[in-house]
Amino acid sequence: MKKSSHIFFSIHPKVMSKKTLSTNTNLLFFFSFFILLSSFGSDRTLQKDKESFPYPSTDKSIIIESKKNEPQADQPLVFSVRTVDGDGTATLIPSPSKQEADSIIHSLQVSIRSPFEQSRAPYAGHISDVIVCKTKKYLKNQSYVFRGSKTEALLAVANDRLVVGSCDQDQMKNASLFWAGYDELRQQIIVVKLFKPLKNAQSVTDAQNELIEILKKIIPLG
Repeated sequence: MKKSSHIFFSIHPKVMSKKTLSTNTNLLFFFSFFILLSSFGSDRTLQKDKESFPYPSTDKSIIIESKKNEPQADQPLVFSVRTVDGDGTATLIPSPSKQEADSIIHSLQVSIRSPFEQSRAPYAGHISDVIVCKTKKYLKNQSYVFRGSKTEALLAVANDRLVVGSCDQDQMKNASLFWAGYDELRQQIIVVKLFKPLKNAQSVTDAQNELIEILKKIIPLG
């Protein structure tokens, strides 16, 4: 009796098992490698997003770079800000609620204002019981809207070490700007500090106005 031709294509069960196992192993390795590669790319993209300032400026003269190579969750992320007219920092502070953010921003603003406020003389025998800061006239504020909420930019002066609040006019070396706002969508407080060296022929007000223009190019203010 003539045998069926299909027997020439039949494979021994043991051979079939080994070949199937090998094929499955190869497929499993391929998909595992693909998933690992995709995850690695996703992590790199996420880290790059974290290292990028969320409000990119269209002004090419403004350079904003992360100061940390490996940002960690729940930790402030600090950026350096470099421009032709001044330098400074931009800091992103995680904050889950607007109430918490408002409290933090208020504390930061108080720390900027307090050096300019009147204080009691530390020793008896002074002509006056209080000390008046002579540079307080340079402390100003400008109101702006950010993400639907009112924010405030504080303009002041700083010494050569960029310490804000020097009451000695001879130590005024820089105009300064402080701004903070809350991005509820990102759950982040954004703090911007800018400084501009005071030139001999330039007034403090003119220097502060230039810092305001830089701020507007960094943060989308209304």
